[in-house]
Amino acid sequence: MKIDLHPEAIKEIFHNVTLEGDLYLLQGNEIQYTTNPEVDLAQTADFAASPVSKDTIVIGEDFKGVPYLSDWRIVGRFKESAVLEEVRKSKYFVLYLAIPNVLLPTLIIIWFSRSLTARLVRILKHMKKVKNHSFETIARQDAQDEIGQLTAEFNRMTLQIKSLIHDVYIADIQKKELLIKRNQSQLHALQSQINPHFLFNSLETIRMRSLMKKEEETARIIHSMAKIFRKSLTWGKDWVTIRDELDLVACFLDIQKYRFGDKLEYRIEADESVLGLLIPKMSLQPLVENASIHGIEKLKEGGLIRVSVGKTEEGLVCTVQDNGAGIPPDRLASILSELERSEEMGESVGIKNVYYRLKLYYKDKVGFEVSSREGEGTTFRIVVKEDREG
Repeated sequence: MKIDLHPEAIKEIFHNVTLEGDLYLLQGNEIQYTTNPEVDLAQTADFAASPVSKDTIVIGEDFKGVPYLSDWRIVGRFKESAVLEEVRKSKYFVLYLAIPNVLLPTLIIIWFSRSLTARLVRILKHMKKVKNHSFETIARQDAQDEIGQLTAEFNRMTLQIKSLIHDVYIADIQKKELLIKRNQSQLHALQSQINPHFLFNSLETIRMRSLMKKEEETARIIHSMAKIFRKSLTWGKDWVTIRDELDLVACFLDIQKYRFGDKLEYRIEADESVLGLLIPKMSLQPLVENASIHGIEKLKEGGLIRVSVGKTEEGLVCTVQDNGAGIPPDRLASILSELERSEEMGESVGIKNVYYRLKLYYKDKVGFEVSSREGEGTTFRIVVKEDREG
């Protein structure tokens, strides 16, 4: 193989070397070209005879120890300080390259890891608070990553638990209040009784004497009164059939008709299919009593009380209606407000008694409505959304 190189090309290659020193192109031991200005190439120069300072490093290169160019060599003489300076520059270059490529990503990873750890620790602290019944939510952040989703789910779960506990707490309070009101209503009823057993026995004696004297109407009324006393004494029995409740209502209305004479008429209507169903005891009688005393008693004539029980799409519907004096609007508003606020017993004890006991037994499955127009009458309407078989 033959390679022709122009002398100017060799000069350009040699002068591109940046190290401080000299390059020599040798054939054998004879200098053919050098960057050392002290060497006179016009005369035959011997490389071995050229002066070398103590701090000079001599570098020769064939190619991996094999002389590919026969008898040709390139030899460099460089100052040791220049060579070491290049090494130092290379070391600094590596360091400068490592800072942005190693240190900066490391700092970013550390920052990101600390951020994740801090967010997880915050969730853990709030979980411990929930364990101690402190239902605090975590301040919302805009992060939509997995931890952000975990935070959102934790907040949703915490609010739901807090709501459930509140509902259970309120329900428990309402149950206790209804039980207290029930006990109060029983106490009021007991306070209104004057030795009921004595009265019951006395009435039975009077009834028997009336029958012996053939005073059948008087005996019938006394019998109705005795039945009312007997039923009112059985407080341990909370539920009765609709048939028994209507029987009690009929006894009461029979007595009231005896009092008012022709001024009062009454009708009791019930579907045969509902007579065996159970309702809380004394659910209708207090409403009938209210209708007769506050509605019919003020009339001169033509009073009518209508009691009806049946099934509709709404559920079991019980209605007590009269055409009596009615309730003034302000008084009706006051009664409804007192029922909503669950105020203590005062006036309208019978209405409140019925309402509170219905709420105690049926909770939110019962509706209680009162409508009235002054001079036209009053209607009580109870709607029960569940059936209880007797």
